[in-house]
Amino acid sequence: MHVDYNGAGNAVEIVNSGTGSPSVALNVVSSNPNDTTLGISGQELGRGTAKFTHTGTGDDANASALSLRLNGTGTAAQGIFLDATSGTTGKLLNLRNAGDSKIVATSDGKLLATGGLGVGNSAPATAITGAIVRKVEVFDRNGVSLGYVPVYRSMG
Repeated sequence: MHVDYNGAGNAVEIVNSGTGSPSVALNVVSSNPNDTTLGISGQELGRGTAKFTHTGTGDDANASALSLRLNGTGTAAQGIFLDATSGTTGKLLNLRNAGDSKIVATSDGKLLATGGLGVGNSAPATAITGAIVRKVEVFDRNGVSLGYVPVYRSMG
């Protein structure tokens, strides 16, 4: 099927008013291992090429606007892959809440998190031991350098 459209509304609209599960409005399946299943291309200036909108109900804590799943025993597929093939000066990732950027990956490789970064591999210590072997530069929420945190040689 090929559709050429030059109107003001949606060229194609699929409405699913069913309540059964699973009951998706559009299911796209491919068994071709050599090409992409769904290609979307656009030339927007102030909009996304694809937009997913979840309308909340207040009882939707387990819902999501986008859900990704990697299936297959032993899969080595990447969950999310982004490649700016000609380069970009824009943000590679911008996660916002109520219009405020919370986590940003800049085009020059900085990860900015306004709420801080948490780690699960910290270890208790009462004294600094070992020689300084590296320094990690720390930036503020705007990407401005605040200075360095020393990294000490592991004693293990």
